[in-house]
Amino acid sequence: MKLTLRSSLLALSTSLFFLTSCGDNENDLIEANESTSENQELITTNDLYNYEGKLYTEQELKSTHPMVLDVASYFIYEATENTFYVYTNEKEYKSHSSSVQQRNDFDPTTWGFKLRMWEHENYGGRFVEWRYNKIKRSRRWVGANVPGWFNDRASSIVIDDVDRARFPNKNQEILVHFRCFEHYGYGGRQDTATLWFRSKRTFDNLRGGDWNDRISSWQVLGGDI
Repeated sequence: MKLTLRSSLLALSTSLFFLTSCGDNENDLIEANESTSENQELITTNDLYNYEGKLYTEQELKSTHPMVLDVASYFIYEATENTFYVYTNEKEYKSHSSSVQQRNDFDPTTWGFKLRMWEHENYGGRFVEWRYNKIKRSRRWVGANVPGWFNDRASSIVIDDVDRARFPNKNQEILVHFRCFEHYGYGGRQDTATLWFRSKRTFDNLRGGDWNDRISSWQVLGGDI
């Protein structure tokens, strides 16, 4: 499968595979052929689900509310709680979002971000949102499998609320990179996009490339190497 920017990458050194252009609407992800070898556990292994104020495991939620994962439109993953908040209407989602204060404090020793994936292009349909903050600079990256009920369904993406760490003893910020993968466990094809200072990266139509309905896991890199 070819990406729209593949030809332009042939002139680049493999050591520069992270670099890409910056903009508020970038529909192309740059392909990265380097494999991921870091030994780090997937985030979403023992997640809970908060639905109507009650906590469930995924199996308990499916047993108690068999259709909720198919009909709910808004899923917010709070990393500090290892919990997906499940909402069936926009009012509930907005109430949750408005109650969450900005947690990124621009501490040079920590970093954070917010990642959202929509089921349809142009940010339509159901979406899943992951929030991470106050990640230690020594932690190079965080990542997760896309939940089974949303696997291979993402058609548009936004990464924002980027809080950047700085290199030790340097007045230089650490670049943040987003990676998506074709398979679970960071396997198969992968692409990378770079996020600049206080930036927002948007991919409003993955049908324009080769990633529509194909993302199964992801990583965001923002710590010191």
